[in-house]
Amino acid sequence: MVTPKVIELPINALTKDHSHTREDLGDLEEITKSIRANGLLVPINTYMVKYGTYIYNDGWRRIEALKKMGKETVQCIVHEGYNEEQVAHQFYIINMMRNRLNPIEESRHINNMNKNFGLSFRHLEIKGYGSAPTLSRKAQLINLPEAVQKHIAKGELSTAHAINLLNLPTDEQRINMAKRAVDNEWSANLTKKAIKQHLKESNNKPETKVSIPDSEIEGVYFKDSSDMSEHEDGSVGLIFTSPPYFAGMEYEEGYSIDDHWDNIEAVMAECARVIMPGGIIALNLNDIHNFKGKKGADKKAHLELTGHFYQRFLKKHGVVLESQIVWSKGAYAFSTDRSRAYGKNTKHAEYKIINRHEFIYLFRKNGEREIPSGKANLESYLTKEDRGKYIPSVWDIPQVHKSEGHPNVFPDELVRRAIKMFSFVGETVLDPFLGSGTTVKVARELGREGIGYEREEKYKATILAKLGTTATPEKQHEPISKYMKRNLEENEASQPTEAKC
Repeated sequence: MVTPKVIELPINALTKDHSHTREDLGDLEEITKSIRANGLLVPINTYMVKYGTYIYNDGWRRIEALKKMGKETVQCIVHEGYNEEQVAHQFYIINMMRNRLNPIEESRHINNMNKNFGLSFRHLEIKGYGSAPTLSRKAQLINLPEAVQKHIAKGELSTAHAINLLNLPTDEQRINMAKRAVDNEWSANLTKKAIKQHLKESNNKPETKVSIPDSEIEGVYFKDSSDMSEHEDGSVGLIFTSPPYFAGMEYEEGYSIDDHWDNIEAVMAECARVIMPGGIIALNLNDIHNFKGKKGADKKAHLELTGHFYQRFLKKHGVVLESQIVWSKGAYAFSTDRSRAYGKNTKHAEYKIINRHEFIYLFRKNGEREIPSGKANLESYLTKEDRGKYIPSVWDIPQVHKSEGHPNVFPDELVRRAIKMFSFVGETVLDPFLGSGTTVKVARELGREGIGYEREEKYKATILAKLGTTATPEKQHEPISKYMKRNLEENEASQPTEAKC
């Protein structure tokens, strides 16, 4: 960076940084009196982003006071060598140090850094803005109704109040609850309790039951599961899901690796909240077998392990890894990496391993599990035959080769075993990445209440069909891609003759 210079600049030559999110000038009388009596004690920080163009991200009130006083020039510290993203970041640092940003202004800034400069919440976490899940929630504050934003901007409600208000499903409810909180001077904790009670009462009234927006599927929510406010803390007996692997699937389009992990961390935080003490979060995971770096620019792909991310995310919320299961997908399971193929031209010592397994990680939330009494308890016990199949750490279950309506469907038997092992009849089983709807389908077949979240509405027809309606999937997915098909054929051709049938 070039050493900054202190020079006098025409006030009209200065432009407020477009990333400047402060909107309330406040009363300029006091600052005007101070400037008249003492002069401008601190020069204005400005940045020359190109020759002759000066922008400022600090000193807005002083500049406006000088204009009212009829001043034409102002003393400035001119910084060179900064781009607009760096200027916006400096604005945040300066104003947060001085405690000048209200929560709504901070939310606008986070959204600006995320959307205009392409910085993920994880990048912002590294820059010192706070944890990625917290930033994800703060970014949503600008979606609150204007009436609620005014309460927050005035300091009548805190960030914690605002985040709690986001749990209400409608703007009308948010406005009414915000007014009650302000009028009664509720703390954020009291507001949270009032919201939980309101949601509980609403769910007990059929006419006001929280329903799925634009959905005809009971128990399925077409929204991102980083917000599962429809469900209370500790209300779910088992979570079984297969999160996106960041393996190039169609439902991952438009997401960077940082966006992917930001979303996963936020969803895991919600899973930890809704799972009951002692409850299991079962995650069907795979590693990234053809990873070429965050930007896909690495020349040589490598295996990127993923399980430790989930362990770190969940451990922060008192959910610990208890054990893992190896899902063996069968001798003819196809690989998702064409480099795994081998044949007569493969050089010795350069063989690649064909991936024919995935993992199921079993995380348990700290605390004592509530055990139902009576019939529900008795009906939930495993038979001797089931115990023999389920308890060993390797499950031999053929994968689904024909995935209709969704590119990545796991077999019913996989989720059936987990549900029978780790939930009781009548309990709620949740899938936050529902996909084709297998978890909800099997849960209901086993006498549980199946619920799920799916952010892609294009799978609605597939879920409807799987849950027993007359709808059919809009799109039939090829069971495997061309390179997967070629890989499978080569793998089969390489098997010993006596193994073929």
